[in-house]
Amino acid sequence: MGNDSDFGIGPFVPISERDEQIRREALLAQIWISPENLAFILSVVQAAAATAPDTDEDHENDVLATLAIKHKLNAAEWRLPVLLVMASWRYKQAVH
Repeated sequence: MGNDSDFGIGPFVPISERDEQIRREALLAQIWISPENLAFILSVVQAAAATAPDTDEDHENDVLATLAIKHKLNAAEWRLPVLLVMASWRYKQAVH
């Protein structure tokens, strides 16, 4: 189980093998997400969820595209933090 000392995003349990893989990759990369970046990423994740993407991958692609196009951010640099926040978000959606 991840915890807030791992990533800065609070505890979560990966709900799929893909989310577990993302968590492991983030651990290896020693990802830390600031509260400001967490709030920013979550706002984009929630806005993209409103379009009801077909798959988790479609949702991830929508978020990364929004960051790159609308917010002019480097999607490659933001990829792992975004995927990690989304894995945590999916967990929280599943338990609520």
